Amino acid sequence: MIKQHSPDWADLQLLLDALTETETQLVLKVAGDLAEDDCRTTQEDVKDVFPLQDPGWDPNDDEELGRLKRYQELIVKGLERSIPKPINWSALYAIKQGPSQTPSEFLDHLQDAMRRHTTLDPGSDEGTQQLINLFLGQSTGDIRRKLQKIRGPNSRNLETLLDEAWRVFSNREEGYKQGMKKLVAVVKEGEKGKHGQGPPKQGPTRPGKDQCAFCKKFGHWKNQCPELRKGDEHRKDLKDAFFCLPLHEASQKIFAFEWESPKTGRKTQLTWCVLPQGYKNSPTIFGEQLAKDLESWEPPPGEGQLLQYVDDLLIATRTQETCVDWMVSLLNFLDLQGYRVSQKKAQMVRQTVIYLGYEVSAGQRTLGQDRKEAICQTPKPQTVKELRTFLGMTGWCRLWIYNYGLLVKPLYALITEGSRGLQWTKDATQAFDQLKKALMSAPALGLPNVSKPFFLFSHEKQGIALGILAQNLGPYRRAVAYLSKQLDTAAKGWPGCLRAVAAVAINIQEARKFTLGQKMTVLVSHTMSAVLEAKGGHWLSPQRFL
Repeated sequence: MIKQHSPDWADLQLLLDALTETETQLVLKVAGDLAEDDCRTTQEDVKDVFPLQDPGWDPNDDEELGRLKRYQELIVKGLERSIPKPINWSALYAIKQGPSQTPSEFLDHLQDAMRRHTTLDPGSDEGTQQLINLFLGQSTGDIRRKLQKIRGPNSRNLETLLDEAWRVFSNREEGYKQGMKKLVAVVKEGEKGKHGQGPPKQGPTRPGKDQCAFCKKFGHWKNQCPELRKGDEHRKDLKDAFFCLPLHEASQKIFAFEWESPKTGRKTQLTWCVLPQGYKNSPTIFGEQLAKDLESWEPPPGEGQLLQYVDDLLIATRTQETCVDWMVSLLNFLDLQGYRVSQKKAQMVRQTVIYLGYEVSAGQRTLGQDRKEAICQTPKPQTVKELRTFLGMTGWCRLWIYNYGLLVKPLYALITEGSRGLQWTKDATQAFDQLKKALMSAPALGLPNVSKPFFLFSHEKQGIALGILAQNLGPYRRAVAYLSKQLDTAAKGWPGCLRAVAAVAINIQEARKFTLGQKMTVLVSHTMSAVLEAKGGHWLSPQRFL
């Protein structure tokens, strides 16, 4: 502002009034000290260089204009040195190169942010080194992988990195065109498989009277089409997901291993250069990095949602056209970031997809038929380990099985410490068969809708808290989840009415995983407050009572 408008002495005082009194005094003191240092060299009077009263300098006079310019410079230096500039490095780390942003534009963006949010000068040695780190780590995936391969002194040369980034960016256009041609061909081939191969059309046919332009049926128009409201979904699974993330050189030694050549028999020590699949924290690290990269993805116009769980991505949109647009945009973005998508696992533009092991469709989720058949074809376990494996597989499906805790209770009774073999009883065999039947007849559960109230039906039986979480669907109530969990040892010894209270507390805790804090009505066979007032003080400790 001072350089552009060249304010006089009075105008500068008005600008300083925008500061607090303490800040104004600091600025004037620092500027006055600088003026005194200059006057010792030039043998001038400080009052002439830095006056405390309006000197009335005439900007049309060259000598007085020079004094005004000098006074302005002292005020600017006083502002810079007396009031520390706020530093915000997070603003720089939040900058990511966009898919269509050139390397030069990205570098200019980083330099401007460094000037605005830090005290570093982008032209200084320290500022240049920080820019190199930011440029290397926050470029798009294809550019970042290429720059990380540069070794030697050129790896810390900003001009060399910028030239290499431009080379990758310039060669990207042809790859885009080829990828788009293949993707469009795949989508068209899928549409042929849905609707059948027919003679080539000469052009779009005009809808008839009262004919829907979307589903081609008569009796309604496109904006009233029920098929259009169902929505389309698209699910993608990233291929070799962990191998997409390179390991830092300092971390590669942690994953060193010995490999023996099958041809020569020679043993060699190797190390992973990418995130290995066997590392227990690989899913967490990969999921966080993918989520961080997806923050910079800009979806095309249209209503839709993108869900991510580790390496599984789900796109849900209202219409088929929007789903295709989102799918193409996301695939191009993932390619730029260095990820690969499994074509075999990809489920493109469907109204029912398999996501995280169960089938998701409009408003409901069901267990996959393949999963149910695989569990039900398991033979009767003969060892404790086999039985634990079977119970682990069915436990994943417990939300779909009513009274799951009661069904598996005889099976858990077979597991005893120190015995490997199983002595099957009549009750255990019957429970094993009933569990398989319940699994094959598992109903479809409604997806939780936080805009509707929840209803929790709770009761206790044989020391197990049982419950059903439901929501209204028209005149009926549809189950959202079947809850089942054992009471602790102390609660099992309470009277039946207090066990019902404990079951309510457990079921509410489990139901909150689905309700997300929304309103929930609990329906029980006992009056909770009356039971607690009558018997709570005799059986419950003060801590447990609360």
